[in-house]
Amino acid sequence: MTNFRFFLKNAATIVACFALVCFFFSGCEKCPECEKNDLGPSVPGVVENLTVTTGDGQVGLTWGIPLDDGGSAITGYELTKDNWATKETKTESERSHTFTGLSAGSHTFKVRAVNARGAGAAGVAVTVFTVKEVEVEPGPTVPGAVENLTVTVGVGEVSLAWEAPSDNGGSAITGYELTMDDWANKVTKTASQLSHTFPGLVAGVQYTFKLRAVNAQGEGVTGIAVTVVTECNCEPEEPADGVLINGVVWSAYNVDAPGTFVTEPENFGMFYQWNRRIGWSTSNPITSSPSGNSWNASEQEGTTWAKANDPSPEGWRVPTFTEVERLLDDSKVTIEWTEQNGVKGNKFTDKTNGNSIFLPAAGWRTGSSSTPEQATTDGQYWSSSTNYANDGVYASRFNFNTGNPRMWSHTCYRSTGISVRPVKEN
Repeated sequence: MTNFRFFLKNAATIVACFALVCFFFSGCEKCPECEKNDLGPSVPGVVENLTVTTGDGQVGLTWGIPLDDGGSAITGYELTKDNWATKETKTESERSHTFTGLSAGSHTFKVRAVNARGAGAAGVAVTVFTVKEVEVEPGPTVPGAVENLTVTVGVGEVSLAWEAPSDNGGSAITGYELTMDDWANKVTKTASQLSHTFPGLVAGVQYTFKLRAVNAQGEGVTGIAVTVVTECNCEPEEPADGVLINGVVWSAYNVDAPGTFVTEPENFGMFYQWNRRIGWSTSNPITSSPSGNSWNASEQEGTTWAKANDPSPEGWRVPTFTEVERLLDDSKVTIEWTEQNGVKGNKFTDKTNGNSIFLPAAGWRTGSSSTPEQATTDGQYWSSSTNYANDGVYASRFNFNTGNPRMWSHTCYRSTGISVRPVKEN
């Protein structure tokens, strides 16, 4: 508990001490899924859901396990005050620690997870400062700083909880005021409301929050300032070399909105009509990306998928039918109908190098009023080739399901909306 006490000074002056806590979060350097490049176990990602509680000469930390264990079980945690030369160790089941007996001045605390590969990144740093004494006049005055602040950082949101100041200034607390970056725009709470969540924040952006108590004399001291970088639900950072399978470098992710990947290998992404750069949602009600488009039931002409119409992110493209055939070559590739994180689909594994990719069974869509068909039981993926040089109706693609994880061809209208899994540009 941070106690704010009055001390007599020359029998007339009262000295009040308060603490300023600044939290600096180093941010989300990479999302756990961004590291899925099939290189084997690595060190863990950063710990999750850090909560910080300040007290009188002490700081308490609690945390959750990393989303990414690096492919190897977490064996424990390491904490340090000021530098890693002196550290505290915890077992895999111990996820809290209190540093006590802190002296005046600044101290920096870090937490990192450990597995068999070593210590992971210290994704969070907390610096605590003690601040100068402030003289106040006798009689009622504004409140002191609130106490026992806890901060919870989530994806796109920050939650604050606190307790009333020990020093109410000699006048009852009437409420609290919070601001995000600027007191001109503030949130007010009653005396009994001791928590607030700021939602709708942009992931990976730095925000500063301030909190103060209010009584009949006015606003109290802003004894606490919290600067955070919100957690990010980042789009995956595709490995530069992708996933090599039977001589072709494939992406590990489906295409989502034009020019972007989904965030998980098992995510469906969006449907595309052949040789068009408009994405259509894989669930109802139907939406488009870019928004405001209407479903086009006509068959797109051409003998190959034009570069200008390719929805793949930069550096990637829709595969040719020849490249699809290499993926489906069961003499070189193991093809397995399976389930990943509750999603059904096909796993393709190179028999030589062991690399694999998972393609979810998203089904397909035939029109703006139709419900996506065969989702979770059937997967269809475009190639950039037509079946026949002058055929304006059909385009090549491959299809798999529980009974046949192989290629079916010559049956897909170009106006059908199906998935795109790109390959690396040459």
